[in-house]
Amino acid sequence: MEKFYAVMIDMVGSKKMNEADRYISQKHFLKSIKVINYVYANKIKLPMTMSSGDSIQGLFNDVESAYCAYYLIRHLLFPCRIRCGIGVGEINMEIANNIKERNSNINDGLAYHLAKNAIDEAKEYGKEIVIKKGISFDVPLNVLLQEEEMDSFSRASIYALINIISPIADKDFSNSANYLKMVSCFITDISKLYRSKGEKELCKEDLMFSLELKSNRMNSNNFINEENVFNMLKNEILNTFNPISEKQYQEYLMVSERSTTINADTRKIIRNLTGTSSQNINNIILSANMEQLRKKYISKIELLKVIYNKDETEKWRY
Repeated sequence: MEKFYAVMIDMVGSKKMNEADRYISQKHFLKSIKVINYVYANKIKLPMTMSSGDSIQGLFNDVESAYCAYYLIRHLLFPCRIRCGIGVGEINMEIANNIKERNSNINDGLAYHLAKNAIDEAKEYGKEIVIKKGISFDVPLNVLLQEEEMDSFSRASIYALINIISPIADKDFSNSANYLKMVSCFITDISKLYRSKGEKELCKEDLMFSLELKSNRMNSNNFINEENVFNMLKNEILNTFNPISEKQYQEYLMVSERSTTINADTRKIIRNLTGTSSQNINNIILSANMEQLRKKYISKIELLKVIYNKDETEKWRY
């Protein structure tokens, strides 16, 4: 029987938000759905849809797309936190094939039941993501999948921007004008947050944060609106970025010191968005081990593919 990968995502703490913040978070959730359904159009069995005001769900054809969708949403919605459950299994094909409306909410099957169990476990134990197939590898792999928390807002916001602007797992869409248009609103919001909140951290942490740099940043704040951000991304990325080659991807997996997942073009864009210096950006990337985190992310994808896309007739020893 064919396996599918049901994804359920909740926004953490949404019920505690005031009405205005909750409305904004729901709008961002809806926009993130559009991004995912565009990016993974060829890898989705049933598109991501809202299942309630603070929950979304969808059905994917492979585990790497399901996991990468969660990872992208995680950064799109920064600084909001999410939790995710992924269930691996069969679905009710009669419902999937005979109902005209492609809505994940009205489908059923083992994949959905496992995804619900997974997200309930994530909520109970304070995990960000849980994947379930009902095999012995579920437990140790879920330990590995938990993301390392950044120890400051400035680092976390820079890391979110990097993973939106230069996603490394999906090599075909990041240099698409449609993708850049769809994510410009998220990038704009994160950049504004960095300039308002991250600046205070830098003033305390970095002795090189000069009055001149602070003045330049304040003067450039008018640049940060969605239209200007999109035009900047379009000019910088569509003209200079090349899709990641298979050779580069394999180098990332080797965790080679010679390979970088955050190239000079990406760092330049982050510098322009945040209004800070190249030195500060490089220091933040280095001190937070972002290269290592990105390479670990790729390794997790490869491990998921080996374990959860494996044919049922093949037996694991564990």
